[in-house]
Amino acid sequence: MDGVQEITQVISSVGFPIVACGALFWMINDTMAKLTTAITDLSHGLTTAINELTKSLEAANNTSEGAHFG
Repeated sequence: MDGVQEITQVISSVGFPIVACGALFWMINDTMAKLTTAITDLSHGLTTAINELTKSLEAANNTSEGAHFG
């Protein structure tokens, strides 16, 4: 119950709108950090996938160039 009393004291001293703005800022900041990490991870994953696909396509092209039909 200590946490509830502390929150009640903060709301009483600075007002509910200020506390609500602070809480929303903290939530948005935390969410943005998580989204930034997720986007960075996805970017690295896509780069790796593109590089592997490029290597596979180059290997397939090199193999087909050596085969002559006729």
